[in-house]
Amino acid sequence: MALILYQLKKEYVAPDATRVPVIDLPYLELRDGEHVAMMGTSGSGKTTLLHMIAGILTPDSGRITYDVASDDTANPRTRVDISTMTEAQRDIFRGRNIGYIFQTH
Repeated sequence: MALILYQLKKEYVAPDATRVPVIDLPYLELRDGEHVAMMGTSGSGKTTLLHMIAGILTPDSGRITYDVASDDTANPRTRVDISTMTEAQRDIFRGRNIGYIFQTH
């Protein structure tokens, strides 16, 4: 299942009310079968990015799209943008399409 992240942004509000940018990713495409590793210091946004890819968090802006199998024989693959889904829709999509192991349980 291919994944495309486009113009993905996420920021948090610090205790002093300043806005802290965590994710600012112009474009990332992962094709079927590709393997990647993510490295970074504590607090650099790794878990935030993974939570957005899994649909647990929503981006402030941008798109998270997956190419998934379709029931339509004319179009066997369809692109799904999870950033436009409701929380319930993202939960269903994650349950059917994404394997996710939480850092802590």
